Amino acid sequence: MQFGLCAIALLLLAIPAMAQESAPARPGGTVTLTDWPDTLAAASDDFASDAYQLLPQVEALSIEYRYAGTPRGVDLSFVLSWAPGDEGLYEGRVQPVDQLPPDLRMVEIELVADVIVAGRDVADMMIAVDSMALPSHPSVYAFEVAELAYDAVFLDTPADSARQYVEEGFTLRNPAVNRIGFASFADRPPRAEPEVAQDAPTPSTRPRPPRSVYVPRTGIFIGWRVGPDPYYVGPGRTRRAAQPRGESVGRSTAETDREEQAGRGERTGEEETSGGESARDDASGRAEQDGRSGQRGSRDEDDRDEEDDEDEDSLLPASAAALAAVGAAAVIGGTVGVHGTGRTPIGLMAGRVVPRGGGLLQASINPAVLEADGRQHLEAKLVGFYDVFGAPVQPAIGLGAMATAEGDATEVEPSVSLGLVGNFGRVVVMGGVDVVQGTPEFGLAINFRFNPDQ
Repeated sequence: MQFGLCAIALLLLAIPAMAQESAPARPGGTVTLTDWPDTLAAASDDFASDAYQLLPQVEALSIEYRYAGTPRGVDLSFVLSWAPGDEGLYEGRVQPVDQLPPDLRMVEIELVADVIVAGRDVADMMIAVDSMALPSHPSVYAFEVAELAYDAVFLDTPADSARQYVEEGFTLRNPAVNRIGFASFADRPPRAEPEVAQDAPTPSTRPRPPRSVYVPRTGIFIGWRVGPDPYYVGPGRTRRAAQPRGESVGRSTAETDREEQAGRGERTGEEETSGGESARDDASGRAEQDGRSGQRGSRDEDDRDEEDDEDEDSLLPASAAALAAVGAAAVIGGTVGVHGTGRTPIGLMAGRVVPRGGGLLQASINPAVLEADGRQHLEAKLVGFYDVFGAPVQPAIGLGAMATAEGDATEVEPSVSLGLVGNFGRVVVMGGVDVVQGTPEFGLAINFRFNPDQ
């Protein structure tokens, strides 16, 4: 009898262990970006005329990922970490990493990686986070996305194909940075060695530098692809069920787990020492207090949102004025059409065109101007062209300006383009490149006042 009871006990103890060993692990892996960017000097050029530049060289940026398919979508989990290199870009100059502002943290990241299935590159996957404050390794940022729809897992990939890739198993490879931002969370940046005598008064300390966002020029071509919006993790930007894990921003996962376990222990002890009636009273009191706090929090959040909206610059009024000027040029000159660049794909152009040449006024914007959110671009330019070679294809040059607004800062930089215009009578085709911005341009217009005798 005792032997039978012992055998049953051992069997009961073995069942959970057997189940745990037989449970399949969630597939996944780790994708790593190393020694990025290639040159900080080139990155400084990509910042263009930004007054404040802060970009540490990234020795390694690692994303550990796990996924599991469900009938309604895919459950994804990520753990992000990074380590700085020996140098960094600070206010336009390459400096040693110890001369960068202290307490440097990554505040946003947007990556695109190749999706590999059975050794084949089948799709692209975008991973984006815009509300974190992550110090360098060993700190990590862990977040999850629950039941992400299959047609939104990969770029340019229908749901049936995405489901097949998840079932077969995929890995990520060749990550590329679309956007990355850093900020210092110290009271002030480090000061250089003083160049004045020691008895001179100490200069006033500078305020904490603002967030600096780096967008590589090559990212514009990725942005042209048609695909689902990336899922962003963070308050107010969550498009699907994606939330950071606890308070893990800028701290290690082990530290977070310890605090969660301590919190569960305190709650369990309180429940054991309180009676049923007092627990109901406490729950009622907490619900009432949470209701009042929620109302106050909602009002405070609305007030903050209104203040932020008032502080943020918008290029929409200037864009409307520029497009209105193009409309006036269309009425006067008789030629009107569409125009776009790599950074500003939505626009119009109009002016006067004759067989010997002509001039066109161009104005174009990016979608962020219409959405009044994100990094807004407005380009306005006057393009002239002339029949130099006695042919319908004529050289052209354009001069204008590019305005960029993000948050409460607006910057204007020159825009100079070189290209060719196909002056084919009724139809006018333009192609070229902006030599300052490094972006391609294209335009197509109709000449309603075409006269072959001119």
